[in-house]
Amino acid sequence: MRHRFTVVFLIIVCAVVALTMHLASAGTAGETRFARTFPTATSQTTAVTLASSQSAVGLMDPVVLTGRVIPAQRGVTVELWSKMFNAAWRYTGARATASDGTFEIKSKVYIKTAFQARLPQASSTTSNVVTVNTRPTLGISPNFSGVDHSLFRVGAQVGTLSFSLSGKFALVQRAIGAGRWVTLRRVTLRREAFPTQYATRPLFRLKLPRGPSYLRAFLPRSQLAPAYLPTASRGIHVKR
Repeated sequence: MRHRFTVVFLIIVCAVVALTMHLASAGTAGETRFARTFPTATSQTTAVTLASSQSAVGLMDPVVLTGRVIPAQRGVTVELWSKMFNAAWRYTGARATASDGTFEIKSKVYIKTAFQARLPQASSTTSNVVTVNTRPTLGISPNFSGVDHSLFRVGAQVGTLSFSLSGKFALVQRAIGAGRWVTLRRVTLRREAFPTQYATRPLFRLKLPRGPSYLRAFLPRSQLAPAYLPTASRGIHVKR
């Protein structure tokens, strides 16, 4: 009798244990099924892209850099890094992505600059490199302060100290037809008091034909590469 009671008791205990394990397993399955997960950039992101609104801009003009995180996620932090001519990579700014994974960052360009988007949550995830070129500022003006209006001045400005125009030459040109220019003189630029500004010193003289002339200054590629693109000043009308 005692033996039969023991067997029944063991059967009941095993049944209770089995029922408890089944309920626990069912509860865990339910939690897994209905749990909400939020993907992060480190676990989900496979790529980030970058593009520029322009490939070349004027000195210190802004450029719009846009890109996308793939797959699309909202709120992923994207850092913009830049590398100016003759300089190291540096942090420029950051934005969070929109719901479609896109981002937009504006940056000014002072000299030829490379840009790259990076994800700080996933250091190995970087975009393609985008390069934006720029042109220095250039101008030509007549000597209005004196009696002799055949004297002129050429001035230029760059964006950084990493590239100097001191000793570089500019061409002074006169228009002779639609899109056609003839070089009248080559003039040398010298550094001004402000370290990124350059000008011709002293004033130089031009021999012009009688009547109106349309003049400009021009900095060729040989004087600017690889830091800047060739550039021309605005034209000026003079009359002799």
